[in-house]
Amino acid sequence: MIKEHKTIIEELKTLALNDEAITYDDTLHIPLLIEVIGNGSPVSAFAAQAHISRKTFYEWLKKHPKFKRAYERALPEGESVFVNIPLQKPELPFPYWHIRMRNQYQYGKKCVVDSMNSDSALERLKGARLTFVEGELGISEYAQLVTTIVTEIKASELARSLDEATLDGLKDIKTMNKEELNERINVLIRSLECKG
Repeated sequence: MIKEHKTIIEELKTLALNDEAITYDDTLHIPLLIEVIGNGSPVSAFAAQAHISRKTFYEWLKKHPKFKRAYERALPEGESVFVNIPLQKPELPFPYWHIRMRNQYQYGKKCVVDSMNSDSALERLKGARLTFVEGELGISEYAQLVTTIVTEIKASELARSLDEATLDGLKDIKTMNKEELNERINVLIRSLECKG
């Protein structure tokens, strides 16, 4: 039989008030975990209601597979609640909401990390776009990633063009005056702008 939230809180509070050590108990802690984390509250809220430290919480995750499974099942429920909080409470500071989403629910981390490991700039661009479309990346983060990748592509193209120009006219570059060299660089820049 699953105990009610209020009964669990009272039992844990009594233990804490009597200065008794709080030991892990499936019948007390799993229902409380599902209730608290499933409502979008952070681990610290569970730890406070269970009268344990956050360190103890993470130790329990390692030691008790049933507790860990319950936590992993409660997280998506909590995320579905917390993701909609800005709609219900517009006064909630966005940075607070965003940090909680990133830290507790790994919001925006999954695809970006995977796609950023690719050697291909095009693959990184596709990965950033997919992550943005799936809503795991904010517009400012997306713009920053795209700008960085595009700059890398243009710099790479410029280096290749300069190498080709150097190979084609190595003697010419050494004998050019400042204006001629400047003109050659402007031609390269214009060609890159047309490609971009």
